[in-house]
This record gives sequence, structure tokens and C-alpha cells, in this order.
Amino acid sequence: MLRLFIQHIFKQFKKRFSNQFLLVLIMIIAVFFLSACRNENTKANRGILDIESMHVNEGRNILLTGYWEFYWGQLLNPDDFLSNNHQSFSYQQVPDVWSHYNVNGQTYGSQGIASYRLKITNVAKGEYYVIQTGEVFSAYQLWVNGKVIASGGTVGKTKDSSIPGYNPTFATFYSQNDTVEIVLQVSNFDYKDGGFNKAFKFGTYKAMTLTRSIDFMIQYMIFGGLLLLGLYHLLLVLINHDKKTILFFGVFSLLLAFRSLFVGDSLFISYFPEISYRTHIQLIIIDYALAFIMFLLYYRSLFPNYFSKNALRFFSVPSVAYILLVLISPVSLVT
Repeated sequence: MLRLFIQHIFKQFKKRFSNQFLLVLIMIIAVFFLSACRNENTKANRGILDIESMHVNEGRNILLTGYWEFYWGQLLNPDDFLSNNHQSFSYQQVPDVWSHYNVNGQTYGSQGIASYRLKITNVAKGEYYVIQTGEVFSAYQLWVNGKVIASGGTVGKTKDSSIPGYNPTFATFYSQNDTVEIVLQVSNFDYKDGGFNKAFKFGTYKAMTLTRSIDFMIQYMIFGGLLLLGLYHLLLVLINHDKKTILFFGVFSLLLAFRSLFVGDSLFISYFPEISYRTHIQLIIIDYALAFIMFLLYYRSLFPNYFSKNALRFFSVPSVAYILLVLISPVSLVT
């Protein structure tokens, strides 16, 4: 009786939704390009980004790329710049991790502290603006025009005083001046790279809110599509008990659906903002490893004559060992 009911549900699902996957895919692509077209990219030069010729107040967002002021080994706040209380600095390409920087032959390790500064000029006065951060490794504090508007973890000069945190932020502020000063402190003693490798975004509150809504829509559509795909194949398994291939692909799709929650603005973090940095990294890595193992099982079930059991063990055993290592080791060791 149960099997007949499942078969009926499956037939109805196939009848009504078999053509919907293509429509969803087309919608995702369309929305993605709509979101991308709303971003403008002009590079900062020597710590200054002039946006006079850009269309910020016409609904465009700006990627804050280019050469920012970079102060290695210093945790500076806006008052330090007013009193000129800082040491030498260089202009470095942003976004990038600081281990890629080279100053007169000197390179920096992945662990340490640093400060960044950028001035955005010719900003329209009397407007609400937003700065959207990405992943900053692994603790940061962000000032705009002398006020703290965002942070992740706790910035510290040593490993004992620095607490990593994952907190991509959608930070709103009101600008009374035509210049916006951004000061960013970063400390990293827990991740393989320090700094940030995804550009911050800047724009009016209205434009940035619209862009963020579109980004969330894309993530929801990707998550929903992969979730339906996974459940669809698990439903097939209930009808065809001997179809291991369908089972492996269904679980693989569900793992990809879970992974999509961590992409971009991270829907997972928006629902669980208090999750620890370590747990966040562990979830991402373990999901990757499990998805890889499930794909191997799927591939093996499709082509048993071309992918032997020994080959399966060769790739899957290290993946399982890596999962165990992730569970018991510091984040810096496994990233």
C-alpha cells in the first residue's frame, strides 16, 4: 500500500515538475546576470577611490578593489590617523591575502596583524550607504568615518587575545560628508591565510538592499533546486530498492544543497549567526569530503568495470581520515 502511494506521488511529481527544472535553471542564470550587472568596478589608487564619474546614486554598487593603504604589524584606529600615530605603510592590492604581498623583497607570513585604510571621495552627502564585507580571515573590526560599524570575532595582537569569527556583514551608515574613510583592523592566528580575498561592496542602502535580495534569491533557488533533486532521487530509491546509483546521487545532491547555504552572503550564517568560527569551517570541510565520497560511490556504481573497489578505497579512505582530522585538529592545521 505504501509503495503504491509513493509511486502515485512520484508520477504526479514527474508529470507536474519535470519541465520545471529547466525553468528554474534559466531563472537562476537570468537573476545571476542581473545581479552582476549592478556592480561597477573601478580600482582605488594610492588609498583613494574617486567615484565622481560612477553611478552610485543611480542604483549601482561599487566593488572596493585596487590599492589600499596597508599597515603590517599595526592595529590602527581612526584616531591614530588623526594624530599621525602610525609607522610606515605600503599600498597593496585588495582583495588579496597578505601572504601574497611583497614590499622591497619582504613577504609576510599568514599569521599576524595588519590595518587597511581607504578613502572614497565625491560621495553624495546626506545619504544612507552600505558596506558589505565578505570573508575576512580571521578576525576584524571595521570603522567608517570614525565609527565602528562591523566586526567579526575579536581582534588581538597575539593568538591568546585574538578570537576568530565568521561574520560577513551588511553594515549601514549615514554620510554627512563627501568623503568616506574606511579603516579595517585584521588579526589572523587561526587560518591558513590572513586578510580578505573577496572585494567589499559599497552603495546606497536602496541599491545594496536590492542586490542583496537578488543574491539571496539566487541562493534560495539553488538550494531549493538541489534539495528537490536530492529528494526526488531518494523517492526513486523507495520505489526501486536495488538502485544504489540513484541513492548515491540523491545523497550527493542533498550534500550540495547544504553546501550552497555557505556560498556568498551565507544563508546559514544569517539563520545561525552565533555559530563558532571553528564549527563553521568544520561543516564546510566535512560537507565537501562527504560529497566527494558520495560522488565516488556514485561513479563506482555507474562504471564498476572502470573504477575498481581498490580505486574507491584509495580515494575514500584518506577522505574519511581527513574528516576525523578536521574534528580533532585546530582550524589552521586543516585549512
